[in-house]
Amino acid sequence: MVPFLTLSRVEWTDCAKGQVTLDTHPGGHFIPHGWIGWQLDELLGQTPAYP
Repeated sequence: MVPFLTLSRVEWTDCAKGQVTLDTHPGGHFIPHGWIGWQLDELLGQTPAYP
């Protein structure tokens, strides 16, 4: 695993009007490889298949 390709996720699920999820990446403004695929899987209700 390459450290700058990882993410940290914080979820707030007790909001009155829904849920908030924040992903932060240590690589600055660079979006890690596989992150967009991960998000698409989540939006489609599938188990994420990307790192």
